[in-house]
Amino acid sequence: MVLRRTNTGFWTAALVVGLVVAYFVHLGFVQIDLIAQEHGLAAAQAAQQNVNASKISLMDAVDDPANDLRRGYLRGVWKQNANIKIGPRVHSGMSGYWIATPFMLANQKITILAIRGWVPETMAPVMLSAQAPFGMATLTGALRAGESVSETPVAGDQQSWRKLDIDAIAAANGVEYPARLVFFMETSSLSEDPALRRVQPLEGMDVPHRQYAFFWFGAAAVLAALFYALAVHPRFFNLPKAR
Repeated sequence: MVLRRTNTGFWTAALVVGLVVAYFVHLGFVQIDLIAQEHGLAAAQAAQQNVNASKISLMDAVDDPANDLRRGYLRGVWKQNANIKIGPRVHSGMSGYWIATPFMLANQKITILAIRGWVPETMAPVMLSAQAPFGMATLTGALRAGESVSETPVAGDQQSWRKLDIDAIAAANGVEYPARLVFFMETSSLSEDPALRRVQPLEGMDVPHRQYAFFWFGAAAVLAALFYALAVHPRFFNLPKAR
């Protein structure tokens, strides 16, 4: 049955479709904003590439969001028997996991979560049970804010997380200070554990926002076109014209 323009049903349907189309367009612009944020993060990361991390201490910088992506070094000791995996994360076309371990800063009551590297999926169980290096360690790398999406452990497993929710992971693993920044290693653990592969601060953290933006804008256009064709101008389907 074709809705007539003088009917209440037609205008109700038009209002509903208009609201849905507007919401889809809004979701598309949200993705555009996220793309702009990604570009800003990439520029900030590029600006840090020439920094000599071994010369800049980050000991007093780990709990300040303004230091996101800063490169430098930290000194402390690893918390033993506390490895976790985060993922799955695709790296070089392979599925695997980030291996992270709490790192207790020297002379401070602060423990952060350090990403020690990436391993293929088959190696994740081995790395979860592996001992972290003993003794005082110096890490070189970059600070990075955790992802904002909160998620509980996978199937209640405290060692397995899909999202890098730094506060939740820290709280679940007995980290004394759930810092808002996470430390990404670049060199230290690679020599300690040959199975680990290097990860960069932004690698694996981005979402294909451009594709999502096209999807939402496209969905809005398709819905508007269908309403026009079916209710406003039904000649496209050889239907009686709405009065």
